[in-house]
Amino acid sequence: MRPLPPIVRAADSEPSAEPGGSRSRRRWLAPLVAAAAVVAVLGAGGVAWHPWTDESGQGPVTSAADRVRNAPDAVTVTRKVDGGEATIIASRSLNQLVVSTEGLPPLPAGKVYEMWLNDADKGMVPVPGGLMTAADSTVVLDGNVSHATGAGITVEPAGGSKVPTSDPVALFNLENA
Repeated sequence: MRPLPPIVRAADSEPSAEPGGSRSRRRWLAPLVAAAAVVAVLGAGGVAWHPWTDESGQGPVTSAADRVRNAPDAVTVTRKVDGGEATIIASRSLNQLVVSTEGLPPLPAGKVYEMWLNDADKGMVPVPGGLMTAADSTVVLDGNVSHATGAGITVEPAGGSKVPTSDPVALFNLENA
């Protein structure tokens, strides 16, 4: 067996004459101080630039559902549905409708809740407004709310239908909205 070579210390790893330190400690301390400076600069920039404000920089970002809820012409209609409830909020000025459901019966496999709008321009034929896949949800729906006279919710096959295939679980009158 050959003898192991003697341990030789590199010149950089020699203990420093400075009290309580070494050159290697200074070597890792410098990047740590630099990283802390970067964090401080980014933190100050985060205070000056608020990514949580709206496009104008004046207020908080508002979800589409909140914009409808807060619209000056928002109309709210709530209906009891099989032990739960469904609420729609319509804004003709925004041409949007939000539906919130709570405590609706769970959907069978392969089924969805589908929202319908009765559009006066379409001869009162129900027009698909959007799908809700959960019994408790809030969804901003599609459709022309500005001419809607009513809305309804049905249970449809997954993916929705072109026309309602079941009786409505809820109906909403929007004529006076």
